[in-house]
Amino acid sequence: MQVLDTYKDTLIYQERLEQHKPVRLLTTAFVANEKYYELKIISAVINKADLIRKLFLALVALYGVMLASILVVNNLVLKKIWKPFHYLLAQLRNFRLGNTPLFKSARTSVKEFRS
Repeated sequence: MQVLDTYKDTLIYQERLEQHKPVRLLTTAFVANEKYYELKIISAVINKADLIRKLFLALVALYGVMLASILVVNNLVLKKIWKPFHYLLAQLRNFRLGNTPLFKSARTSVKEFRS
């Protein structure tokens, strides 16, 4: 006796979600130890539109987190790098010939600011 494999689309109830979900069902039969067994294999049907939407949202969220972290790190680093320059500019704004003592150099490892 030969058994044909059958495929069909059906719904299966998922108790956790309390709703029916579409699945593909493969039904076949085989003989083992002179006994016939029926085998049913169920695989979930993936909704392509839903998958694309979730992937798009994940990419947008990842891009947003990456952009925000770049801006924060860039802002913090630039503040630290430009601190001696802004200190020097503040001293130049307050400089008056004959009234102001010499410039105080900012503590930095940059040779140009130490001169």
